[in-house]
Amino acid sequence: MNRTQDSRWLACLPTLCTAGRRLADALLVACAWLLPAPAAVAGNDTGASLRPLADDARSTLAERIEAPAARLPFLCTVRRSEGAPLREYVLRQQSQAIEALLAGATSRPEAERVGRLLGELQRDGFARGANARLADIAPGGAIGLRLAASLGELPAALHDRMQPGCGASPYRGLLGRTDQPLGQLARVDYERLTELEAADPWHWLVLAWLAGAQGEHALRRSLAAAQIAATPEALRVQVLAWQQMAWLRRQQGRGSDAQVAAEEAMRLAAAAVAQTGTDAAQPAAGQALRDIGQTGSALAIVLEDSGQTAAAFAVLANVLPLQQRLAERQPDDLPAQYALIDTLGRLGMLQRALGATTGRAPAYSDQAVALYEQIQARTPYDPILGRSGWPGMFAMAVGIAGLLTLLMGWALLWRYRQRVAQLMTSVAGRTATVHPPVSAAARPSRAPLAPSASPAADTATTRAAAGALRQAAVVQAVAGLAFGLAAAWLQLRADGTEANLNRMAVMSWTWAWPTILALGLVWDGDRRRRRWVVAAYFGVLLLICTRIALGETPPLQMFGVSVPAFFQGMVFWAMSLSYSPFLLLFLNRAVRSIGPALLAMMLVAVVGGTLAMVAASTPRGMSAVVHALMAVHLPTEWMLTAVLLAGMLASAPLAWWVARQLRAAYAAKWLTDQSLMIDTLWLFQAVLLSFSLTQSIGPAGWMGLGVFGLHKTITLAGMWPAAQAARARAPLRLLLLRVFSRRDAEGKAVSRRADAERLFDLLGSRWRYAGPIHMIGAPDLASSTIDPDEFLDFLAGRLRERFILDPTAVPERLAALDERCDFDARWRVSELFCGDDAWRAAVLALMARSDLVAMDLRDFGPDNQGCVFELQALLDLVPAQRVALLVDQSTRLDFLNTTIDACLARVPASSPNVRAPARMTQVNIDSGEPAAVNQLLRMATAAA
Repeated sequence: MNRTQDSRWLACLPTLCTAGRRLADALLVACAWLLPAPAAVAGNDTGASLRPLADDARSTLAERIEAPAARLPFLCTVRRSEGAPLREYVLRQQSQAIEALLAGATSRPEAERVGRLLGELQRDGFARGANARLADIAPGGAIGLRLAASLGELPAALHDRMQPGCGASPYRGLLGRTDQPLGQLARVDYERLTELEAADPWHWLVLAWLAGAQGEHALRRSLAAAQIAATPEALRVQVLAWQQMAWLRRQQGRGSDAQVAAEEAMRLAAAAVAQTGTDAAQPAAGQALRDIGQTGSALAIVLEDSGQTAAAFAVLANVLPLQQRLAERQPDDLPAQYALIDTLGRLGMLQRALGATTGRAPAYSDQAVALYEQIQARTPYDPILGRSGWPGMFAMAVGIAGLLTLLMGWALLWRYRQRVAQLMTSVAGRTATVHPPVSAAARPSRAPLAPSASPAADTATTRAAAGALRQAAVVQAVAGLAFGLAAAWLQLRADGTEANLNRMAVMSWTWAWPTILALGLVWDGDRRRRRWVVAAYFGVLLLICTRIALGETPPLQMFGVSVPAFFQGMVFWAMSLSYSPFLLLFLNRAVRSIGPALLAMMLVAVVGGTLAMVAASTPRGMSAVVHALMAVHLPTEWMLTAVLLAGMLASAPLAWWVARQLRAAYAAKWLTDQSLMIDTLWLFQAVLLSFSLTQSIGPAGWMGLGVFGLHKTITLAGMWPAAQAARARAPLRLLLLRVFSRRDAEGKAVSRRADAERLFDLLGSRWRYAGPIHMIGAPDLASSTIDPDEFLDFLAGRLRERFILDPTAVPERLAALDERCDFDARWRVSELFCGDDAWRAAVLALMARSDLVAMDLRDFGPDNQGCVFELQALLDLVPAQRVALLVDQSTRLDFLNTTIDACLARVPASSPNVRAPARMTQVNIDSGEPAAVNQLLRMATAAA
C-alpha cells in the first residue's frame, strides 16, 4: 500500500467507525425485534405455527429410539427385537408428551415458551425445561409425571435394554430435573406413578423394566392388574410381562422357568392373533402381528441359550411369514423392517449352526443383508451422526484444532529459529569477506543523529504515549464490560428469564472475563499490573456473590448437593468457563505470535477433515471410500485415518487462502499483532455465546456474533482519538541491540531467549505508543516478533528472500520499513534479517535513524565480539546521552568498562563524543524490567 492509499484509508476510518457504531445499534435493535418474533407468530395461531416444529421435535426424539439405517450398524439389528416393547412404549409416551406441550400453548407468552422448548427438543433431543413443565405445570399430576419421564429420564435409564451393545447413550452427561444425571429419576418417578395409579398395569411393567433383576414384585403386580382389567390392552401387558419374566429368569440362571414364561407369552400372543386376524391393514391385527413376532424372538432367545437350536429355528421360521406380511404391508415402518431383519439374520446364524439338518433352506442371511441395504438406499446421503450431535462434533474439531495449533506452533517456531540462525551465517556468495573498521565504514547518507523533535515535543510524546497506554486499557475494559452486558441480556432474553440485577451482574461479569486476557496483552510483560487485574476481577466476583447471598436466593440442588446462595455465582462462573483452557492453547506465550493465524488454518483443515468424515459416514460415501481403499490396496481399518487426512489435505488450499487474507489485512493495517490476538479472544467468546443462544432460539442465536461487532466498534472508536494524536506527532525511534547468546557452565553457546523475550514484551507494550522499535532479527526474539508476512514466507520456503545478504541492499530495505502508526495508536516492530556480510552495515544505518539506542548487555563477555563492534559504532556515531546500556549481575562490568575505554580511544574526529566526552548510561535491570523501561522512556525525553 502506498502513502496515497494509506491517506485515503485514514480518511475513511472515521466513516468506518461511525458505520460500525450504527451497525452495533442496528444489531441490538434486531436482537430486541428477533427474539420476541416466535411469540408474535405463536400468538396469531399457536396450533398452526407450532405444529411443524412439534413434528420435527417428534422426529428427532424418534431417531434416538429407532435410528435410521445409516445410523444403525447391521450387527445392531441382531436380537434387537428383544427391546422392541420398551422402544414402542417410550415412543408412544413421547408423542403424547409433544401433544401435551402443544395443548399448553394457550396464550402468547405460553406459546413462546412452548416454541422454545420444542425447538430445543428438535435440535438436541432433550429439553430439561420441557420435563419440568410437563411434571409441574401442564398437565402435571400423574399424567405429567409420566410424560415428563418419557422425554429424558425413561429413555436414558432404559437405553442399554433398548439398544443392546450399540454404542454409548446419547443422554450421557445430561442432567435431569434435580441436577442429577439423567435417568436416575426414572425409577423414582414410576414408583410414584404406581402409588398414584396402582391399577394401571403399564406403570408396574415399566417399573419392572427399570428395576431389572429386582423387578419380580412389580412384574407380578403388573400381571395381576392386567388380569383384572381384562381388556385387549391389558392382554398386551400380560404378553410383555411374561416376556420380562422370561428375561428375569434368564438373569437368575433358571433356564427352564424362563422357557415356561416365554411359552406363556407366546400362547397369549397367538391368542391375540387368533382374535384380531392377520390383516396387517387393521391396526389391531398389525399390533398383534408385531407382538407375536417379537414374542417369538424372545422365545427363540431362551431356547437358543438353553441349547435347543432346532426348536429356536422352528419358532423363528413359524413367525417369519407373519413378519414378512406386516413388513410388506407397511414398508415405511422401520421397527417392522428391523424386526424382519433380526429374524432373518438369526435364522441364518441358526441355519449355519444346524448345518445340513435343514436341507436346502433359503439363504436367510443374504435376505437380511439385502433388506438392510434396501432400507439404507432410501437415504443414501444420511450420515451416521444426527444433527443433534453436530455441535459436539464441531466442538471437538475446534478443540483438536487448538491442540494442533499448540503442538505445531511449538514445532514450527523451533524450526523457524533454527532457520533464522542458519541464514544469519549466509554470505552474498563471495569467497572471502574483510570487514572494515567502524571509522572506515560507509556513513549514512543523511546527517547522523539529528533530533527528531524538540525536547518539549519529546516530553509531550512520552506523556502522550503513557496516556495512550492508559486509554487502551480503559477502552479494553469498557469494551469487555459492554460485551458482557450485551451477552447476558441476550442470553436471559433468549431463555425467557427475567433480567434482574443479580442475574445481569453475575452473567455479565462471567461473559466479560476475557478482559483479563486482553488487558494482559495491553500490559504485556508488566506482571504487577496483570496481578492487580486478576485480583480486581475476582474481588468484584466475590462482591457479586455476597450480594446474592444477602438476598432471598434459595439454595440450589446440583448433583445431589445443596449449593448455598453465596457459591451459586461462583458455580455459574466455573461452569461457564469450561471452554477457557482452549484459549490457552493458542495464547500460550510460546506460540501466541503465530497462534491466531495458525489456529485459523488449523480450524479450516480440521473442519474440512470432519466434514469429510461426515460425508464418508453416509451409505454412499462409505461405499466410495471402501472402493477407493481397495483400489490402492489399503486395509479398510485405515478408513477413518485416510478420510480425515484426505479431508484436511483437500482443505489445505482454503486454509492457505485464509492465512493470505490475514496477511493482506495485516499489511493494509486493518489488523495489528495485538488486535489479532484480542479479536480472536472475543470472536471465540462470541461463538460460544451464539452456540448458547442457538440452544434456546435456534439459528437466530447466531446474532450473538453481533456482540463481537459491538466490542470491535467500541475499541476502534475508543482508540481513534489516540491514533489521530499519534499520527500528528513525530515518533521516537528505538534501536534495540542485544547479546544473542551466552556460554553455559560447559562452554556451550546457549540462547538468551527467555530473558530477551521478557524485556522485549514490556518494552514493546510501553514504547510502541511512542514510536517504532528497530532491531536486527535473530533467533532469540524471532518467535516473538514474527508477523503474518514472515510466517507465510517461512511456510512457503521463502524466508531466505527476507534476508539482506549484500550490504548494498541495506538502503532499499531501510526505505521499506513501516513507520506508520496503526489504528490502535501503536507503532510496529521492524526487524532486519541480515546475513554475515550485511548486518554491520544495517546496524550502522539503523543507528543513524534512531532517537535512542538501548543495548542489552546482560551476559556480555569477551566472546561477544559483535557487541564490541556495536559499542565502537555507538561511540563513533551516537551521542553518549542517547545510548542506554542494560546490565545486570551477569554482565562482565570490568570487561565492559575496559572495552568502552578502548573504544573511546579509537573514536574518529567526527564523533559527537570527541569534544564533549560522556559515559554511556548504564541501566541496571536487577531492580526489575519495569524500572529499566521507565528509565529508557525518561532518557528518550532528556536526550532530545
